[in-house]
Amino acid sequence: AMRASWYALLVLTLINSWHYLDRTVVSIVIEPIRKECMLTDGQLGLLTGMAYGLTFALAGLPLGYLVDRVNRRNLLVGLVVTWSGFTALAGFAQSFVHLLLARMGVGAAEAGGSPTSMSIIADLFPPKLRSTAMGAFFLSMAIGGAISAFIGSYVAVHHGWRAAFFIAGIPGILCALLFLTTVKEPVRGAMDA
Repeated sequence: AMRASWYALLVLTLINSWHYLDRTVVSIVIEPIRKECMLTDGQLGLLTGMAYGLTFALAGLPLGYLVDRVNRRNLLVGLVVTWSGFTALAGFAQSFVHLLLARMGVGAAEAGGSPTSMSIIADLFPPKLRSTAMGAFFLSMAIGGAISAFIGSYVAVHHGWRAAFFIAGIPGILCALLFLTTVKEPVRGAMDA
């Protein structure tokens, strides 16, 4: 049974790595976006901060409420497909407004990622392993940051900023499908005393 828990944790960590990549990729490719779309400093600030941050904050509580009440695996799959889809859609943007809406979609969907994952992890691991599991899960931020730097520096330079968004969006969708087809929803409170 623990083998399945560690496997689920591995997939959750991959998903959260892509979450972090999808969150940060815009900052890495912001200069070519600024040039092509002729954006002001205020527009850049909205794109890299407020558009994501505001929707992330507004969606956090309603999504947390859902996490406590629905099938978390299915909810997470839906959220990952949504934020990955909005990341890829940013690559098709023809205006500042398109980019802004895509970033807002990413922010709103990503607000549910960590609460859903942590709730699942709590039901996959007994209390004596839970902190270790959470520590492993949060390695995803370093992994996502490293991948983001690679995509931003290599892909954007050689294939353009739009390709960076496409390439950032695809892996999350693949991980969501992997999670949906290979991980079962854990029983709530299964590991509690």
